[in-house]
Amino acid sequence: MSRCCCGVICSWFARSDLKKPSNETLLFTHIFFSLFAVSFFTLDIKPTPLTLSLCEWKLVAFVSFLTFATVQFLVALIAKSEAMIGDCAAMAVDVMTYGFNLVAERKKHEDYESALVLETLDIDLSATSSGGENNTAAHEVGRVQLERHLQSKRRQLHLELVPPVMSVSFLLIVTGFVLHESIHTLMLDSHRNETEQSNPNLVLMMIFSSLNLLMDVINVMCFARAKHLMGYNTEEKKKKGFQQYNVIDNSDGLIKYAFDDAVEVNNAEHNDDSSKANTFNEGVLSEENEEDDRVNLNMCSAYTHVFADTLRSIAVIFASVIAETVDSVTSEVADSTAAVIVSLIIMMSLLPLFRGIVRTWCELRSLSAEEQTLSDNDKHQLEVEMN
Repeated sequence: MSRCCCGVICSWFARSDLKKPSNETLLFTHIFFSLFAVSFFTLDIKPTPLTLSLCEWKLVAFVSFLTFATVQFLVALIAKSEAMIGDCAAMAVDVMTYGFNLVAERKKHEDYESALVLETLDIDLSATSSGGENNTAAHEVGRVQLERHLQSKRRQLHLELVPPVMSVSFLLIVTGFVLHESIHTLMLDSHRNETEQSNPNLVLMMIFSSLNLLMDVINVMCFARAKHLMGYNTEEKKKKGFQQYNVIDNSDGLIKYAFDDAVEVNNAEHNDDSSKANTFNEGVLSEENEEDDRVNLNMCSAYTHVFADTLRSIAVIFASVIAETVDSVTSEVADSTAAVIVSLIIMMSLLPLFRGIVRTWCELRSLSAEEQTLSDNDKHQLEVEMN
């Protein structure tokens, strides 16, 4: 957040006739927003055993990007590099994304743990029922758990959707601004002498871009350690704990919600009615211990930012080398060209995120349809009981 604000301020005043703010003012602004960001995102972050490895690498990414971008922002002011300032602004969005993703993943696992506790209580309640009460208890437990599971799933999808959408929005705004300023610089440089152009410090650009590249490699290793390389749950398996329950169309027209073991007990007690066996219409939200190949949108979002930052660092390094070795290319032209390339790379790297966002949105719509079906079934059951 701090780097985003300061990066935009610097880029704005770099090509403006307005009075430029002092370096002290920019530094104060940056430090203020940095402290705010750290306090907001790391407050009450207490990793649990379920989230330890996940929080480990996200905290590494959050702290490393925040620290490095703070130093790079100060160096960018000294080097007068448009590309480095744009990179700082993009890294600000990266840090904000890591912070939101860290909180979102923690909330998702908290929901899961709460659901396990509630499920245990429901199963105990169902087990204490006997005789004719067993079917009613199984019905009520199944219905309540189905409602809870749908609500938990909706919240999980919201937590996976909102942070990436905010990240993409901020990143597009900052990138568009930097791209506009860089193109404007290139157009001006095509009509003015080299003496009228600024002279970014190429040595500082190469040094900090190389260090940034090393930091990106470390963060990618953290992804691999957390088994979320490329943003996918490549080796993570679905969590166990939720019992499988189904929507059952009973012969009397009532809609039943029951666990599989409850259905088996019911069939055992009514062997003489086997010809009227219940038909399973739909299995809803069954959690099995199988490999999960679904994209974790928060992971995909975070990895996209690391990947884009890696390409940005490479682009700045190449631009610095070309400006040093080719006499016909001035420092400002190389710097602005690198900023344009960096901006285009950022926009292209967002394509997988757009795809994931659309997919998550479709899942939310499908979930709404399931909830509507559940509501209609409850209304139908009430009408049957009244008749």
